[in-house]
Amino acid sequence: MATYKKILTGKPNYPKRLEPQGVELITCLLQRDITRRFGNLKDGTADIKKHVFFSGFDWDKAKEMRGSFHMEPVSVSKFSDWARAEDVCVIGKNLTDEEDSAFATFGK
Repeated sequence: MATYKKILTGKPNYPKRLEPQGVELITCLLQRDITRRFGNLKDGTADIKKHVFFSGFDWDKAKEMRGSFHMEPVSVSKFSDWARAEDVCVIGKNLTDEEDSAFATFGK
């Protein structure tokens, strides 16, 4: 919901090195008016795929690559020596005077 609110109220600052086509594409994706927003128009995602920013990008080849990454199964037994979160994260822990002084200037 926060992203949605930022789209409606915010004005993005784009990095200077971002190509104009990239700025245009992002602007179209962040369009406040939902009836003019890329991905929500009559052609759906085709508008995004056909944008000049993606010229030369082979969408069919990208589609073929789907699922080409195979992750090795991970055994949780590798992590048996880790400390339990309850032992590390203590809610309400009192700070020492030295730790507390490190935050003395926060918010001032």
